Amino acid sequence: MGGVERGERNIALINVEKIITALGLQPSEFFKTLDKPVKGKV
Repeated sequence: MGGVERGERNIALINVEKIITALGLQPSEFFKTLDKPVKGKV
Protein backbone atom coordinates (compact mmCIF):
# COMPACT_ATOMS: atom_id res chain seq x y z
CA MET A 1 0.00 0.00 0.00
CA GLY A 2 2.84 2.39 0.78
CA GLY A 3 4.25 2.04 -2.73
CA VAL A 4 0.91 3.09 -4.15
CA GLU A 5 0.74 6.08 -1.81
CA ARG A 6 4.23 7.16 -2.82
CA GLY A 7 3.40 6.78 -6.52
CA GLU A 8 5.90 3.96 -7.00
CA ARG A 9 3.25 1.44 -8.07
CA ASN A 10 -0.06 1.49 -9.90
CA ILE A 11 -2.92 -0.77 -8.90
CA ALA A 12 -5.46 -2.56 -11.05
CA LEU A 13 -9.13 -1.66 -10.86
CA ILE A 14 -9.92 -5.02 -9.24
CA ASN A 15 -7.59 -4.11 -6.39
CA VAL A 16 -9.19 -0.68 -6.06
CA GLU A 17 -12.50 -2.50 -5.66
CA LYS A 18 -11.00 -4.65 -2.88
CA ILE A 19 -9.77 -1.53 -1.05
CA ILE A 20 -13.17 0.14 -1.39
CA THR A 21 -14.88 -2.95 0.01
CA ALA A 22 -12.40 -3.16 2.90
CA LEU A 23 -13.16 0.48 3.74
CA GLY A 24 -16.87 -0.30 3.78
CA LEU A 25 -17.64 2.17 1.01
CA GLN A 26 -19.60 2.13 -2.21
CA PRO A 27 -17.57 2.78 -5.37
CA SER A 28 -19.60 5.93 -6.00
CA GLU A 29 -18.65 7.27 -2.56
CA PHE A 30 -14.97 6.51 -3.13
CA PHE A 31 -14.80 8.22 -6.52
CA LYS A 32 -17.13 11.12 -5.68
CA THR A 33 -14.21 13.44 -4.90
CA LEU A 34 -13.04 13.04 -8.51
CA ASP A 35 -16.31 14.47 -9.84
CA LYS A 36 -15.94 17.93 -11.27
CA PRO A 37 -18.86 20.33 -11.53
CA VAL A 38 -20.46 20.33 -14.97
CA LYS A 39 -20.42 23.79 -16.51
CA GLY A 40 -23.90 25.30 -16.51
CA LYS A 41 -25.31 22.87 -13.90
CA VAL A 42 -25.79 23.51 -10.22
